[in-house]
Amino acid sequence: LGTLGFNGVSANWLPEEVFEAGMADQPADRIALDVFRSYNSSNWNPAKYFDSLDAINTTEFFNSASRCVDYPPMNEDLDARNYLTHFPHDTDGVERYLGSDGAERVRGRCEDGVWWLSPACRADRARCIPWISVEGWGYNNMWHKATYYNMAIAIASTNEYIEVIHRSRVLNYAWIPDATFVQRRLQQVIFPGYSKEQHDQQLYITEFAQVQTEKWAHRDLERSAPSVWGAASNMKITTSMLMALLEHQQNNKLTEREAACYFLRTQRDLWESWIPSLTSCLVGQGLYRNAEDEYECVWCPRATASIPGTVPGTNASTRLCELCAPGKYQSNTQSSECLPCAPGTMTDEV
Repeated sequence: LGTLGFNGVSANWLPEEVFEAGMADQPADRIALDVFRSYNSSNWNPAKYFDSLDAINTTEFFNSASRCVDYPPMNEDLDARNYLTHFPHDTDGVERYLGSDGAERVRGRCEDGVWWLSPACRADRARCIPWISVEGWGYNNMWHKATYYNMAIAIASTNEYIEVIHRSRVLNYAWIPDATFVQRRLQQVIFPGYSKEQHDQQLYITEFAQVQTEKWAHRDLERSAPSVWGAASNMKITTSMLMALLEHQQNNKLTEREAACYFLRTQRDLWESWIPSLTSCLVGQGLYRNAEDEYECVWCPRATASIPGTVPGTNASTRLCELCAPGKYQSNTQSSECLPCAPGTMTDEV
């Protein structure tokens, strides 16, 4: 049925108060922390705006998961070897070990079992900015970025990432639209736009690919409930509108049903625009003037085809049921074309 009007976005984020602190600094030290270049440790040291690694309680990180060397992709041999392919100089960022089958494998090296430190702050962990994810989501992406852009980043993954992100000043991976962090008011850290060519080479130094959100329905819905089909096809909403709705839901502790009712009450003009006109006929339908002298859409009968047309007296697009021309036929209803008669046959009079 087309897209919902917005894309799903995976990205790297920072708390709004951290961004504002960087912008509120003295003019000579002011820094825009929503841009990746501001993290280049050759020019900047933005760690002062974030919590230090020691300030983050990591004792709860692995209460229901294994430690650093056991979660992907840090422990994935292929991912670690891919990292070395692109960054062969960073041999200190990985370690070699023997797998259970006796074969040599490669994995990321975490100095304390929790944090993988980028080359820019490996010699001085006080310069490291914590970056948090869950189950390794976005890990490869930041792993490559931190090294390529000389960012002083310490990477960790934890099942407690929601709590850590809510109570700590850290960078993090997250996706939108989602209600998990709407009250945290996160700001996206912008990197160069997505490069399919580089991602195909498994080099992750650009943005994530955005995911197009699509609408799907049972194939018989169009014929059994054409107005519902039409409304669903027309339905579109922006990311900002959806995130505002999710924030309202969170702030007012609404159920999903209550949030939906709030949307219907406050966005009437929007959702009414989704409802198809009574004269906007679907493929397989045609405009028909009923006994009340009003136009409506009906399914085209046999021996006709649904063709593009206009509503009489207007320029509004619709569809019309047109009789099949001589030498053509259509034995089914709700069809959009007439078929040529087989050689030696002719159409009966309708």
